[in-house]
Amino acid sequence: MMSNYTPIWVILAAAAIIGMVTLNVQQTYAPRGCDGCTAFKKLTHEFEKSVIDAIGNPNDESHAELIPEYHKVWEDGVMRIFQEGPGADQIRILLQSYGQDMVTLLDFYFDGELQQHDLTKQFRQLTYAVATEVLTLAHEGFKGQ
Repeated sequence: MMSNYTPIWVILAAAAIIGMVTLNVQQTYAPRGCDGCTAFKKLTHEFEKSVIDAIGNPNDESHAELIPEYHKVWEDGVMRIFQEGPGADQIRILLQSYGQDMVTLLDFYFDGELQQHDLTKQFRQLTYAVATEVLTLAHEGFKGQ
C-alpha cells in the first residue's frame, strides 16, 4: 500500500533550496551604502532635533530666529557631503525647494494657523520626504560609479 504523504526530507530539501535562492537574490540586490549617507543621516537628525527644540519654545523668540540659521548650516553640510556626486545639482534644487516649503510651514505656525504638535508632525514629514529623496539620489549616483 502506497502512502499519499510526501516524505519529510523532500519538504525540508525544497524549503532549504527556496531559502538559499531567496537569500542569494536578496544579497545581490540589497542596496549598498553610499559615501556620505551615514554623515547625512546624522546631520539631518541633529538638524531636525534642533528645529523641533526651537519649535518647542514658542515663547522664546531667539529660538525661532535660529531656525533659518539651523537650516543654512544643515544645507551647507549636506552640500559638503554630496558636492562631488552626479546628483549634486538635483540635491541642491531639492534643498532649495525644501527651504521654501519649510519657510511656508513656519509662517503658518507663527501666524497662528498651526498648532505646535501639527507643525512638528508636518516638519518631520517634510524632512523625512526630503531626506529620502536625497538618499535616493545619492544611492543612484553610487550605483552609477
